[in-house]
Amino acid sequence: MMQVYHLSHIDLDGYACQLVSKQFFKNTQCYNANYGREVSARIYEILNAIAQSKESEF
Repeated sequence: MMQVYHLSHIDLDGYACQLVSKQFFKNTQCYNANYGREVSARIYEILNAIAQSKESEF
C-alpha cells in the first residue's frame, strides 16, 4: 500500500490541504512546519520515517 507523507505550512490552508489529502489517500502521515529551519527539520523527520518503513519491509 502506498504511504503518503504530507508536509504543510502551519496555517488554515495547510490544514485544509491535509484534510483533503486524507480524503483521497488512505495511508497519510501529516507533518506541519513554519518557514525556515523548521521545514528542514520536518523533511529530516519524513526521510527518517521513510527509511524506517523501508527497513520494516525486509
